[in-house]
Amino acid sequence: MRAKLHMIALGLLLSVGLFACSTLVRESPPWSPADGHPAKHQYKYYPDSAVYLDTVRKLFFYYNGERWVITTILPETVAVDWKSYVVLKMDTDKPYSYHTAVAKRYPPGYLKKKDQNKGAKRE
Repeated sequence: MRAKLHMIALGLLLSVGLFACSTLVRESPPWSPADGHPAKHQYKYYPDSAVYLDTVRKLFFYYNGERWVITTILPETVAVDWKSYVVLKMDTDKPYSYHTAVAKRYPPGYLKKKDQNKGAKRE
């Protein structure tokens, strides 16, 4: 009887361990390059304004309400918090082609919420 309980306990521990490991593995976002391949492009994405910046080509990508615009200078009507961005590595020269997935993963306010959670953990 005792051996049977040990086997059940061991089985539960293994099940919990495998489940925990599987939940730690994060799925790669659809825009990221294939494993082991370097990205062709790197962008800074500003979630609060939905603006992409290609730092190598010095190009901005933003949606003007009708279409995506590519420019070297943003209009004054597009406000950007230059300190709040995430770095995206992509194989496309059109970052907006994945915008639905990017915006879902990094919605407006994402970095502020992340910073608040960091602060809460430190206290």
